[in-house]
Amino acid sequence: MDESRWMLFCLAVLALCGVVVTGLALSLMGEVRRTLGCWQAMATECQATAKDARRMLHRVHRLLTAGDHIVAQVEETVHRVCVAAEDVTGRVLGVRDRLQAFVTRLRGNHRTGAGSRPTNRRAG
Repeated sequence: MDESRWMLFCLAVLALCGVVVTGLALSLMGEVRRTLGCWQAMATECQATAKDARRMLHRVHRLLTAGDHIVAQVEETVHRVCVAAEDVTGRVLGVRDRLQAFVTRLRGNHRTGAGSRPTNRRAG
């Protein structure tokens, strides 16, 4: 009977070890499940963040494209204004030169006596 008690003791220890291992496995699976749940929540948040970042980058791209277009329009407008200012300046300088030549001719005619003479008024 010694052997049967020994076998019974070994089977009891084996059963106890099986229960402990099963308990540990269930505990481990619970932790793994919670960890995977946290990972899934983080993955969902990361996906939402990536989606928001994608939308933001799209908006920034549209803003930069619009800004580039506006800068090109401003540059073209400034160029046109410069050309117009150059044209107006050229015309004003041309008029000034013609007026200066005209005044010079008038002065020259007055000095030589070919121009009109002032009228003499008699006193009294």
